Amino acid sequence: MPLKKIPVAPGFDKQDTASQAEGRWIDGDNVRFRYGSPEKIGGWSEILADTLVGAARNQWIWADLDGNRYAAIGTNKILAIYFEGAFYDITPLDTALTSCSFSTTLGSATVTVNKAGHGLSIGRIVRFTFGTPPTGFSAANFTNAFEVKTTPTSGTFTITMPVVSSATGTSGTATCNP
Repeated sequence: MPLKKIPVAPGFDKQDTASQAEGRWIDGDNVRFRYGSPEKIGGWSEILADTLVGAARNQWIWADLDGNRYAAIGTNKILAIYFEGAFYDITPLDTALTSCSFSTTLGSATVTVNKAGHGLSIGRIVRFTFGTPPTGFSAANFTNAFEVKTTPTSGTFTITMPVVSSATGTSGTATCNP
């Protein structure tokens, strides 16, 4: 039996039922039509492996007068700008909490930050500027933004480090920027 070409019109017919749309496409994903034939678009790809803190809620894209392209991404925790392959956190900071000290435990990634009357709630994002790093960590370990995990008292809160402590102690001084 010879092959017979079956003509199918380009585009998707979303108005009619599947049986009424005979000879037409009714649904597809990542498909476009070029020269009357369907073609795979290719989908999405990651632009970098970094992740943002929180769940993305909105995005705004623009270009400046020099042609530089930017994307502002707002999450439920921070506001970040994507530019030239990197994210920059531009969330406004509250008043800094000075003279924070730290309690660490050998082999634990949990760090207790000691600051009387800190007023922070669970889920707040904090950054640290160091005078002296805490026992068991280097100042380089604290370059990220950290989420407040617990607030056991009005004088302490905890954060989780990406690495574990190499010692136990209460030491270090820093400024905490919520």
